[in-house]
This record gives sequence, structure tokens and C-alpha cells, in this order.
Amino acid sequence: MKVGIIADDLTGANATGVRLSENGFHPATYFHYNDLLNDENTDVIVIDTDSRYASERVLDHRVGGSLTKLKHWGADILAKRVDSTLRGNVGKEIDMILETVGEETIGVVVPSFPDSGRITVGGYLIVDSLPLHRTDAANDPITPITSSYVPEIISAQTEHQVGVMTINDMSEDCETFLESFKSVIEKGNKIVVLDAVTNNDIEFIAEALSQYKGHKLVPIDPGPFTSLYAKYRANQIGDDRKIIVTVGSATKVSEKQLVYLIDRLKIKPVIPDITKLATFDHNWHDEVQKCVKKAKKRMEDNEVTVITTNKENLVIIDIKK
Repeated sequence: MKVGIIADDLTGANATGVRLSENGFHPATYFHYNDLLNDENTDVIVIDTDSRYASERVLDHRVGGSLTKLKHWGADILAKRVDSTLRGNVGKEIDMILETVGEETIGVVVPSFPDSGRITVGGYLIVDSLPLHRTDAANDPITPITSSYVPEIISAQTEHQVGVMTINDMSEDCETFLESFKSVIEKGNKIVVLDAVTNNDIEFIAEALSQYKGHKLVPIDPGPFTSLYAKYRANQIGDDRKIIVTVGSATKVSEKQLVYLIDRLKIKPVIPDITKLATFDHNWHDEVQKCVKKAKKRMEDNEVTVITTNKENLVIIDIKK
């Protein structure tokens, strides 16, 4: 899978590339005036358009030209890397990407960057515990930030309607979350801003939206969301591998990890009868065959199959006996 990213400055371009490399991709950063090399090992191209303070004429040339290159390169996902304090031509560049991807496209804005002290609550961007418009971004000499409300900042530049999903609209259940996301879009919103307070919030959003089938999605963020969304999308596209998780450890840590995995993936584990496994007669063989049969059946329906002797409230048997 190929990922193309438009970034308006070099530092942000490289930082996003690094995040994607940590998720298993092989990125390259280009300047907007470079021709793209035919390198089969590169699956992420980040183009620095140096367009944060550019005029519309320059935007058309740099961003428009870069988008054409990424489209010809065959990018499966087009994304927009924005400044973590939303300076620059954010809305205008989003519009250009949405137009390039096509009519049935939704821009997904996740402005949070918890590792850098940026979180979004109620649609408001908080930077190191301060509302965005009370930070140094308010003093930007070219595009001063006068609001902390992300939909308002973007609406001032875009031609499209901007909706928001606040932390109150969020659900830890993937299907419920996607239904809420869909309802925001059905209200006519072409761009959706999502709250996120922690890295786990961003990961959940990325994982859930990677399963969304209704529209093509354009990730828009300072980097964390795009890298995770691309990772989950890449895991789904053209990957019919099956994963078997076998856990024989009886520790409490293993139990907690299993509970997390099973709850997250909504799967039912195969749990052998350990008293039958701890024998030297036909019971052992019969139990193994029974579990193999169950596991094969589960693998028909699930990407991940868990086989474990560790279950909740596990009673440790006397192995010597």
C-alpha cells in the first residue's frame, strides 16, 4: 500500500515520515520541485510544499503539482500533515486534497498530539494546558490564531461544512463509534474534527476508521493519526494471513493481556481442559484433536485465533499429581 502526504514544512514532513517508519513503512521526503524517483522500496512519500504562508497562486503550483505527482505515483491514501498549532493554509490545502481524491471523500481531522502536549476536547485544541489562542500561535506574524475551536479555524478557510465529534460522542465500541461518525457525515459535513486526549484515543479512532467503508477518508493531523491509520489500513489490504496466539503461561499478567486482546477483538478463545492435557492416556489425544478442530473452525471466521490454557479465575493444577 502506498501513502502520499502533503506537508507545509520540512520539519513536519520528516517527523511524519519517522512515525510511519516506526510502523513498518519505508518513507522518503521530497521537496515540491523534485521529480519522484521510481523506487519500489518506498511506500510512503512525504512532499514538503513549503506552503504554510504561501499565496493562493503559489498553493496551486506547489500543492496542486505535488498532489498530481502523488496521484500518478499511485498513492492509495492521501493525507495532509498540519502544523500542531494549526497555523497556515490548513483549510485551503484540505480542500485541494479532497478535490483530488474525489467527490465521495471525507476529511478526518485529529489535531491532537499528546506526546507534544496537544489534546483536543470539545473541539477545542489545548496546548500545554492552555487554549490554543492563548499560546504563541496567537502571535504568528502572518496567520495569527484567534480561536481555539478547531472547526471554526478550519471553517474560516474551507468551502466545506465542518462537523465535530467530541469526547462525549466517542464510544469504546467500534460499531457504535462508526455509527456516530456516519451520522455526523449525514448532516452534510465534508470535514469532521475528532477529539482525542490520549494516544490510546488516537489509536482507537485510527483502528475504527480503517474499517469504515462508506467514503474515502483523508487523514489530517500533525502525524500520529495518519501513521496509525495507514498502519491499520495496510494490515487489511491484501492481507489474508491468519494469526494464531497460543498462551500456556498461567501468570496474572498473561491473564490481563489475554482479557484485553479478547475484548478488543471481540473473539472467543479456544480453552482446552487442562486436567485432560495433564495425562498420558487417550484423554490427552482426544482433547488435542477437539481443540484443533475448534481452532480450525474459528480461523474460518476470524483473522486472529487464540488458544490458551489461561482463563479467568484460573485454578493451577498439581502437575506432579
